[in-house]
Amino acid sequence: MRKAHRPLERLLFRDPQVRDLVERMPEPAPLIGLGSLGKRISVDLDAESPHVLVSAGAGGGKSVILRTIAAQLIRNGARAFVLDYKRISHPWARGVPGVTYCRDIAEIHDALIELGMEGRRRTYLAEQLGEDADPAAVGRRLAILLEEVNATMKQLARYWEKTRQNRDPKISPAIDALAEILFMGRQVRLHVLLVAQSATARALGGPEMRENFATRVLARYSQNAWRMLAPEITPAPKSTTHVGRTQVVLGGTAHETQVLFMTHAEARAWAMRHRQRRPSDNGEDPTFRVRAPQGPGWSRGRHGPGSTHRNRTYPTRPSAPRRAVHRHRVQRRETPRRTGHRRPRCGTHPDSV
Repeated sequence: MRKAHRPLERLLFRDPQVRDLVERMPEPAPLIGLGSLGKRISVDLDAESPHVLVSAGAGGGKSVILRTIAAQLIRNGARAFVLDYKRISHPWARGVPGVTYCRDIAEIHDALIELGMEGRRRTYLAEQLGEDADPAAVGRRLAILLEEVNATMKQLARYWEKTRQNRDPKISPAIDALAEILFMGRQVRLHVLLVAQSATARALGGPEMRENFATRVLARYSQNAWRMLAPEITPAPKSTTHVGRTQVVLGGTAHETQVLFMTHAEARAWAMRHRQRRPSDNGEDPTFRVRAPQGPGWSRGRHGPGSTHRNRTYPTRPSAPRRAVHRHRVQRRETPRRTGHRRPRCGTHPDSV
């Protein structure tokens, strides 16, 4: 009987050899972990799968996997949007340059709408540039970390029910924007790293949404969860409670993987050590900001930029809301209204950049 080769028992970032391996990984292919015989398990966001789905039961290390991937992407020059309804999933990312941390559901709602608009802008730009253009010409790589999608999607729907007007669509524009991002090609360089305790079709907005995740990481899964997320692979490998042990499904093949473990301090330090960016990646995209007006006399709108409220509709052209929001802000400056202290929106928080 042939002896099975298993992954390492542990894979710690503090090991100098492991750190050197992470350093040598290609920019679009962050290391997830090591498989049998030390095989590198990574996801190439440019060539294989633009989005990653992480599904695990309680204590399965979902946030650890996202932390490991996101820290590598940020170090390589990506900008990250942490949409964390739990508020405490990624404390390492707070205050890191290039990271926008959204905690409240209103912030997450506005950020998704802005990201959807940015995706449209990049789609138009990629079309104009042509197939032979440098992929980085559309803008800096954007990583969207969406924590606990089961609870977040419910809260987004409830938030929209409470804030929408009679003429607004029934479906949340933030949920629509997320669906649109998932269907965008890898050319726009928008990548969703999604965490779900139960990645059902209902939680993700339909079975077609789930098909956009060609890379799926499963840990502490049930047989039902495996049949739902990796039905093409039979029989299902046995789940384990071994810390850091997952099954990474890539291209219809399951790879037993020991996930790379970074502590919060290690992830923060690694993300802060930015590599030299290419000229096309330097700076922020001038047309893309998730910000709110600041200063005395300003109050926060109920819907935020890009919402479907009355004259500020969620448009088909990404340039339209920029002009509409700008006119709105100029008018408010002429006749400011004192409303007292209000909490700044996503992107203006002291922990955001």
